[in-house]
Amino acid sequence: RRDVRVIAAWAAADASRFATLGEDSLLRLWDGSSLRVERSLPAGGTKFLLFDAAGRRFLHVQERDRAAVFDAAGGRELVRIPMVPGCSLSFAPDGRTVASAQDGERVALFDVDAGREARSWSCPNVVRAGFTRSGAALFANDRDGRLKVWRVAAEPPAAPWSDEPMAYADSTPDEQTVVTLSGTRAQVWEAAAGRVHASLPHEEEVIAALLSPDGARVLTGSRDHTARVWDAATGAPVTPPLRHFD
Repeated sequence: RRDVRVIAAWAAADASRFATLGEDSLLRLWDGSSLRVERSLPAGGTKFLLFDAAGRRFLHVQERDRAAVFDAAGGRELVRIPMVPGCSLSFAPDGRTVASAQDGERVALFDVDAGREARSWSCPNVVRAGFTRSGAALFANDRDGRLKVWRVAAEPPAAPWSDEPMAYADSTPDEQTVVTLSGTRAQVWEAAAGRVHASLPHEEEVIAALLSPDGARVLTGSRDHTARVWDAATGAPVTPPLRHFD
C-alpha cells in the first residue's frame, strides 16, 4: 500500500459520509462514523460531487459534462442527467429529486427513484436553478442574475421579481416569505405577490441571510464584519450590529 495525495473532498451535510478524490484517479466513499472506506469508484475525470442532505445519494459530475446520481451505499447508478457547460444541479431536501438548469432555456426535475426526467418549465436564459429550503418551491436565475421563485406544483411567473440581480437565501416552510440577497442589502418578499415588504441594509455586501423557524426574524451576515437580527415584518433591527473582527 502507498499513500495517495488527496486533491479534492466533499461531505454530506450531516457528516454521515464524505468522499475524496485521489491522484490515483479513484473516488473513495467514506463512512463518517467509522472513518473507513466503504467503496472506491473510478473517478472518470471528476469535476464535482454533491451529497444529498442525508448522505444516501450523491451527484457525480465528470468531464465532458457527464452527470449521474448514485446510491452512496451500493455505488449503483440511479439516473443520468444531461448537462451543458454552466448547467447547475441541486438536490431536493429529501434527495428524491434533482433540479437542473438545462440548455439555458428550461428548468427540469429528475426523479431519482424512477430514473428519468419528471417535469420541466420554460425559463429563457436560465443558468441556475435549485430548491428552496422546504423543497416545495424552486428558484431560478437568468444570465443577468434576475430571480424567479415558484411552487413545484405551479408555473413560474412570467417575469422576474425584479430587474436587478439577486440570489435566493431562505424561505419559510409555507413558502409565503422569501429572503433574497442583493448587493449591500437583504430583502424580505411576500412570495405570492412578488413584492418586497422589508429591506435590510448593511454597509457592504450581504453574503448570507437566514429566517427563524417561525419567520419572525431574519439573521444577516455581511462583509462589513457584522451580523444583524431584524424584524421580518417591519425591517426594524432587533439587535445592534454584532461585530466580528479578524
